[in-house]
Amino acid sequence: MSSDFAFWKAVPGDLGEIYDKVCEGITDGLLASGDVLQFRGELLRRFPEVKDELEPGDFDLADNPEDAEKYVLLTLSYGRLRDTFGEVLDLAKAHGLVGFSGVAGEPIFFEE
Repeated sequence: MSSDFAFWKAVPGDLGEIYDKVCEGITDGLLASGDVLQFRGELLRRFPEVKDELEPGDFDLADNPEDAEKYVLLTLSYGRLRDTFGEVLDLAKAHGLVGFSGVAGEPIFFEE
């Protein structure tokens, strides 16, 4: 059992629709942001084993390197979800990103 979560810089539009597009690799309308790139880098530093669970992957970035600054789609197993999800959310919040849960089908809200 696993869960997909997407993170990106806030842009106008329905978060569920943006999530669906991101899952299909459609990034039109998403902002390139150093915050997304820093979030991605920090995830890989803290959890190097998520490299294979992180999109866009190296193969995707070879064709569209700018996507590394647009979004992060992370697939977490139940165990990793339990052990690391809080830290992932804290990182996303620290970088000012929007989050969406694919399994729950709803935005991830960051409390102030």
